Amino acid sequence: MTSNTPLSPCSILLLAGGRGQRMGGQDKGLIEWHGEPLIAHLHRKTRALSDDLIISCNRNQEKYAPYADRLVVDDLADFPGHWPVFVLA
Repeated sequence: MTSNTPLSPCSILLLAGGRGQRMGGQDKGLIEWHGEPLIAHLHRKTRALSDDLIISCNRNQEKYAPYADRLVVDDLADFPGHWPVFVLA
């Protein structure tokens, strides 16, 4: 069922940060699936839902930047995966 009711303004946060310990150290959002990084699939699904798309990423900010309005990162160097964060832009 679809609705014609417009969505209320909201921000969407995609979590791509962390150490990737359970993924062999890989950056989860950049793992390829069907020929594209996972972040590309998530961007396509969420972009139209918000005018404030935020990605939390601790590594590879330059690769995530094209998919986000803002990036946020952990403020600690070892990427413990908890707040507070530092907003990049």
